[in-house]
Amino acid sequence: MGRFRKTVFERFYSICQDKNDGGHGIIKDPHWNIASIGKYAWWVMAKKDHLWVKWVHSIYLKGGDWGTYQRGASWAWRRIFWVKEQFLEYNGFLNISGTAYQTRSRYDWLWKKEQQVTWHKLVWSRLKIQKHAFICWLVMRKRLHTYDRMKRMGIGEDDMCPICADDNESHEHLFFLCNFSSSCLQLVSSSCGIMIPRSDWEAWWRKSWFRSIIRKKIIGMLLCSLTYLIWWARNRCVHDRVFMRPEWLVQQMRFMVAIRVQKNIPFVKRRRHETWKKNVLGDGYSYASL
Repeated sequence: MGRFRKTVFERFYSICQDKNDGGHGIIKDPHWNIASIGKYAWWVMAKKDHLWVKWVHSIYLKGGDWGTYQRGASWAWRRIFWVKEQFLEYNGFLNISGTAYQTRSRYDWLWKKEQQVTWHKLVWSRLKIQKHAFICWLVMRKRLHTYDRMKRMGIGEDDMCPICADDNESHEHLFFLCNFSSSCLQLVSSSCGIMIPRSDWEAWWRKSWFRSIIRKKIIGMLLCSLTYLIWWARNRCVHDRVFMRPEWLVQQMRFMVAIRVQKNIPFVKRRRHETWKKNVLGDGYSYASL
């Protein structure tokens, strides 16, 4: 039997990064537990007015210096001592005057952050559909299982785009240099009345000036949902041999975004913005208004 090789979309380390740093903002339990235990070590150092702290100073420290204390007793006490040793390198941990202990700041110090990304506002927003945002996040990190990545992993030999068969399938080709995805993007551009570039579309959305913040949010929702539906259409093409029409795919995207807009964005008083939303979302906006 051949050896089965399981591939993953993303490392857990990257998922636990803050959203501004390209992750999901999920707290990693071991690091958070260490930061929480550090509060007890800080209490002992600050000689807080707690019965347990007074008991520790009376039984264990006996007037000694907590910063240089080297003895241990129970497992819990040794664990607190170990956490204290970890935090001695933290700038300001020994400074007990003024501010209170902040678990989050100690956690951030333990969890080394990556460089902040520029696309987090496009992906993460309360307006986004969650499954669309997740796929868009994988697109931004270039972690989808496209044929070029699978070939580098040793899975398969053909890396041609299954939709257009004109070039190798990669994240750059699929979003939006492929003829199919380019046609979808062109339909969205014409409905919005703007020209969205096929390459560097995230930087274009981030740097471009729009007449209102609502327009920028809706266009961001359209781009996020379009990446999801293009990846969905690609998988239907690979696994079911079903080829989607760009017009049908964009229409489905409009319905999804329209329902989300009606639930989360209040009525716009200015007539020009309301008319623009109807033009962008098409029939989906009329359906969601019912």
